[in-house]
Amino acid sequence: MLKISKISILLLIIATFSVTSNAQVNPVILKSQAISEMQTGLYGEAIALLNKYIAARPQNADG
Repeated sequence: MLKISKISILLLIIATFSVTSNAQVNPVILKSQAISEMQTGLYGEAIALLNKYIAARPQNADG
């Protein structure tokens, strides 16, 4: 039982750090990656990146 609790805590910590690390991505890099994806025809991935860009810079959403 104690082992399950330790695993749960570890998974929670990993999830927390992965969410915060995604939030720290440079919006300019997101836009650049989205443009690259569009040029290679990966439109779904480009849209996802542009949505992240807009969320990071809603006042400057020219994506």
